[in-house]
Amino acid sequence: MFDSETVYLDRHQCDKFEVKYFDSCTFSVRASELLDSKLSGYDKQHRDLLEPFGNTFITLEHTDRVDSPGWFKIRSVD
Repeated sequence: MFDSETVYLDRHQCDKFEVKYFDSCTFSVRASELLDSKLSGYDKQHRDLLEPFGNTFITLEHTDRVDSPGWFKIRSVD
């Protein structure tokens, strides 16, 4: 399921960032904060994608009925 422009957020992370796990939403977060927020840590693919962004804000979007729950597309890097 993973591709180079999608990031998974678990329910804990969605609660932390006040975004919906199932419903459509868009939000921005620092890549480093997102990496640090996953209690079990991210896998290598996610780390390889997010670590180069450092403290840069990334905008993530989830569209219900299109994206699987918890999977967000990277829409922009600010």
